[in-house]
Amino acid sequence: MENAIDIQISQTYLEEIIRDEVRSFLSKQQLEIQDNIRGPTQKMEYGRKEFLEIINMSWNRALELFWFNEEFKEFRYKKGANERSPWFISHEGLEWFRKWEEQTWKKQ
Repeated sequence: MENAIDIQISQTYLEEIIRDEVRSFLSKQQLEIQDNIRGPTQKMEYGRKEFLEIINMSWNRALELFWFNEEFKEFRYKKGANERSPWFISHEGLEWFRKWEEQTWKKQ
């Protein structure tokens, strides 16, 4: 143990760290309680994969059915100018899909 380092921490410093951690924990608990009272918060946008999981559909099937629908195009967008930037779908896009799906199934 020749390379051991002796670290000394003052009592007040430890108390300060513990107080900060307790405050952080309690404020997080308070936020969770408020969220539970208000109900689940609604997301404003979804990543492409998350959106596909919510609607229970594969990417290829979405491409075939509605991805290029003119009405749906306004609800999907890329973040960033890069061609390979990921797709995002707004919450309104999810609502549009649910209405579209309902109308599509009624026709059949």
